[in-house]
Amino acid sequence: MKTQPNQHELKHKLEELRKSQDELEKSRNLYAFLYDFAPVGYFTFDRNGVIHSANQTAERLLGRPHAKLNKEKFERFVASEDSFVFSNFLRTVFSSHEKETCRLRLSRQDRQPLYIRIEAKVTEAGDECLAVLVDITEKKLADQALAESEYNLSKAQEMTHLGSWRFDPVTGEVQASNELLKILRLGHKERTQEAFASVVHPDDYENVMLHLQLGIEQGKSYEIEHRLKFADGRERWVYSIVEPIIDSAGKVLKLYGTTQDITARKQAETELHDKTNELQAIFDSIGDGIMVYDHEAHVRRFFILRFLRSRKNARLKGRCRGNGSIIL
Repeated sequence: MKTQPNQHELKHKLEELRKSQDELEKSRNLYAFLYDFAPVGYFTFDRNGVIHSANQTAERLLGRPHAKLNKEKFERFVASEDSFVFSNFLRTVFSSHEKETCRLRLSRQDRQPLYIRIEAKVTEAGDECLAVLVDITEKKLADQALAESEYNLSKAQEMTHLGSWRFDPVTGEVQASNELLKILRLGHKERTQEAFASVVHPDDYENVMLHLQLGIEQGKSYEIEHRLKFADGRERWVYSIVEPIIDSAGKVLKLYGTTQDITARKQAETELHDKTNELQAIFDSIGDGIMVYDHEAHVRRFFILRFLRSRKNARLKGRCRGNGSIIL
């Protein structure tokens, strides 16, 4: 014959049940709070992309209150250029039964740009998917700004024939801009210290390496002009400015440099020097004096040649003005 539980045991069991219910309620409230105020948006969609539930962060991201989100198609909030991307993504989610990810641009009423990463997976029942939306607008805009900055820098370097580079003296790692590789006639896989050194002119190699060593060991900034020599025998002139980055202990962490192709300038300087010597040779070979006057008829430049030295030196003496002009 079964023994009926006494009143004390029933009361004890009821108390334990009540405590369990209270703890369950607290846990449910906690998870509800975490769900609503999570830093990401939570959604559930059906196969047609209709929203069945959303947390408060999701409402904020879409700029709509919960009452206006329920039973709406999520595609309505997707920017037109990404509408096909979302449709294809949703089909993939329900067909793969794996977690899928895509990135979209949303269209908001305030027209502020909003970029999201959405991750979704179909439920076990297969009629809905659970989705998480992460706001990546700040990163997206930063990436766009960086890409634009890098593009502008690349174009500026291309127009000025100036390349930039960075060297880590500890690891030997070299990073170089596309324009520098173009100047050095190196490929993207040749960003090594050995490849850079191989194109330095043999007659300038020792001087270039000496400056580099001083920059590494003593943290000295420097400027240097030197030649490059390529496999086909052609030569180019470059001008480099190098700045070290030093830590609090005085150790050189990195060397940053810019290298500009100055071949055209060097050629112009050589041509000017040759032309000057040619004119001087012409002046020295003629027997007449040459005077250059300004608009006030003052002599600004004069060349005392053989004829002047022999005949008119005495007349010119003492007639130079303070500004270098001569009145005859």
